Formats: sequence, structure tokens, C-alpha cells
Amino acid sequence: MSSVKWNLLNCHFWSCILDVSLSILATPYLLFPKFAGCPLGLFKETGISTILHILYVAVLIGVLTVSMIHIFEARFLIFIDDDHWWLKMRMPCFILNYLIAFCYIIPVYYSMPEQAEA
Repeated sequence: MSSVKWNLLNCHFWSCILDVSLSILATPYLLFPKFAGCPLGLFKETGISTILHILYVAVLIGVLTVSMIHIFEARFLIFIDDDHWWLKMRMPCFILNYLIAFCYIIPVYYSMPEQAEA
């Protein structure tokens, strides 16, 4: 397990940040049956808009997902040969995955209409 201890620490870090964000900072209150809700956490006191709360949590979920994939990939790396092509593609792939996890929500943010118009 020594080969995945840093990956486990990374996953644990992002999991803790997501837990704190959902329980203290954002605290979503969902209204059913409509897809509606409002934040009740500390972010509400700062004056940050509700959509930024949602985007923040969505980015954290994406980064946590990539860190979980990183754990499984590290275990896979133990089983393959030392001259496998994946060893060369490993780091660029993870850099790309983390960039996508941080940036995948940006098009959604810029394509939203103003609330008054919507």
C-alpha cells in the first residue's frame, strides 16, 4: 500500500474539503418536486451568488472523482510491465484530468442567462 499512500492522502483531502463545503459553507436546501433550492451555509453570509456555490461544489466533486481514479490507476500501475506505454502517458493524462476537473464547469457558467431575463 506504500505505492498509493499519497494518492489516498490526496483523495482524503478532497473528500474532506467537499464534506466541509457541503456541511458548513454551502449547506444546500433542496426544494422538491421542482429543481430548486437555496444555500444556508456561511457562503450565504458572504454575499456570493447561489450559482457560484453550485459551481464550487461541482468543481470539488469533479476533483474528488479524478483523485479516486488516480488511486485505481496507481494500483493498476503495479500490475503492468516496466516498459509499458502507459508509464509515459501517465503524468500528462493526470494533468489533463485535473485541468478538466477544474475547468469543465466554465462553459456552463458563461452560457447561463441573467436571472432577470430567465
